[in-house]
Amino acid sequence: MFRITTTHWKWTAVTEAKWQQRNVNPRRADQILMERDRDGEWVNRKIVPLSWVEKVYVQEAEVEQINLI
Repeated sequence: MFRITTTHWKWTAVTEAKWQQRNVNPRRADQILMERDRDGEWVNRKIVPLSWVEKVYVQEAEVEQINLI
């Protein structure tokens, strides 16, 4: 199963800690999840496995409020 967002997903501190334990380039907390589209361009990832959300590896970014005044 998957979960979809209307904004974007961010890595969490849990993910950063797990990656640091494995001694590889860690995913940084609050870093946006990116993936390549059909044209090879980097875009925000909108769909993630539900297990990532349940294990708190990712969190949905808050919607940015724009002031028009």
